[in-house]
Amino acid sequence: MDALGQLPNEVLEDILLYIPALPRSATSVKTIYNFGLGNSRFLAVSRLSSVWKSHYETRWLRSDPVREEERRLQTENNFWKMYNLRNKIDFEILSSLGGIISDTENREALALDVVNRYRYDVWDVLSAELEYSGQGTRDPSNVSSELDGIPVAGLTRRYWARELLDVFARLHAVNTWLRGDASFEKGLACLSSFISDEFHILTQSCRAFLSDHGIADDSDLEDVATLICSWMRSRGFVKPNMVNYHDIINHFPHHILFVQEMALPISLVYVFVCIARRLGYDAHPVAFPYKVLALISPRNGNPVYVDVFDSATRPILTYNGDLLHMLETQGFDTNNLAQYASPAPTAAMLLRTTGNFRLSRPRSRNDLDRMAARYAACCVALIFSDDARLVEPMLLDGMRGPLDAEVVVRNALRPNVSLAAQQEIDIHLPKPAATIKEKGEPRLRGRTAVKHHVGTIFRHKTYGYNGLIKSWDYSCKATDEWIRTMRVGDLPRGRDQPFYHSYMADGQIRYVAEENMEPLSNPSLEDIGIFIRSNEDLGRWFDGVKISSSGTVKFILSPESRMVYPDDDL
Repeated sequence: MDALGQLPNEVLEDILLYIPALPRSATSVKTIYNFGLGNSRFLAVSRLSSVWKSHYETRWLRSDPVREEERRLQTENNFWKMYNLRNKIDFEILSSLGGIISDTENREALALDVVNRYRYDVWDVLSAELEYSGQGTRDPSNVSSELDGIPVAGLTRRYWARELLDVFARLHAVNTWLRGDASFEKGLACLSSFISDEFHILTQSCRAFLSDHGIADDSDLEDVATLICSWMRSRGFVKPNMVNYHDIINHFPHHILFVQEMALPISLVYVFVCIARRLGYDAHPVAFPYKVLALISPRNGNPVYVDVFDSATRPILTYNGDLLHMLETQGFDTNNLAQYASPAPTAAMLLRTTGNFRLSRPRSRNDLDRMAARYAACCVALIFSDDARLVEPMLLDGMRGPLDAEVVVRNALRPNVSLAAQQEIDIHLPKPAATIKEKGEPRLRGRTAVKHHVGTIFRHKTYGYNGLIKSWDYSCKATDEWIRTMRVGDLPRGRDQPFYHSYMADGQIRYVAEENMEPLSNPSLEDIGIFIRSNEDLGRWFDGVKISSSGTVKFILSPESRMVYPDDDL
């Protein structure tokens, strides 16, 4: 410190500016703090705004715009003060996350408070929780932090951090639709509860493609539209074959953008319009009967109609020829051509997109895609058509996560729908905390009727598949129809034996009779990892994996599971 003490403040500042800004590490920040402990002059240099600017901007990539402006005014744009303010906010958010995990009775209220109070300020700190791999948690109890690259500690914290982020995204989508001023791009992007910067990269690629093909500012719009379609096909944005045409995931913008594979007409038009607008062209969707089209309007002259879906054969359509013929062949009144060929408002495109969900099928066997689609479709229909009949199917078969009832439906959707829809919501929406506790009961002291414990990995004696016990019943609680179909009465112990709700490797939940189960004493790392990767709500019920000195594996119960099955927490 003696040598440093001889240096002027400007040089000390330059030295601190060389400390790299690390988004997910506190090492650099601790170095600056420790430097400031040297003396009062070092402390003053360590608190300079310039020293903290890169660290602030690297750590917090997303902020609520209103609150960020308030912080800038409050601190007079001093990044050291802003860093400390955001650090305090992160601590408050993580404390609330801990409450959401442990306080099941007030979970929804806590979640609602977090999203309303902090809004976009939650994004970076909760995203960091998702990336945390649990290093440093390994201790003599052999709670594993990572196995073969798979993080298996802190699963519950990750689960609820993800749920908070997801419910915030869905709340943002509903609020965007309710405002009624969203663009076509933003309105459809909200179907994925997702706002993407991917278009920036795609637009740069398309612009270079057009330039390479001689497109200039005064180029013919038909040439521009044709080349944009050619670029899209070169990037994989093409129509699907009949095998996967009705995959429901094809309707969601995030899937189209990141997978860049075969898509439906409305999805391809979505990409075309968003890219064309970023290139400076006045592009719009057209809700034409049978097939969604795109149009580009010139400053003067007639618009250019584009069949993006069939662009490989004939991208440009004529108004009085092709469009008129399409109406005639589909049996529509040709006198309404001007109406059908007009730019479509966002609400109409949202309703048409979500209407297509009914004709689609989920790609995954666990039906999560279908649930998400039904949830999105019902929200859109309630907002834009106010159909109260949609409330019951949405609430009974569509809600995506355990926080949605309070944060999205009761808080945002209910106040903005008709009285009839509000009454339906009040009838069918579970009361706060009513959905938290699954069926289950403590293992009675001295009672040996239930042989296996929650968190045990087993192999099915007859069919050979592996499962992970999630919960149990003293006897079969399934419907009579299920019991007949599964021929439970043919089992030696029948229905009057313990049955276990169990995770499968393919993401499904099965109800398994005790006599068919054989615990796996030494499951492989692959066996453990596949349950974590395949079951997205596993972290709600299990917090990690415990491996004994003999190699025996057991999933550790989350606080919520311990509350329902206190005697299974071995």
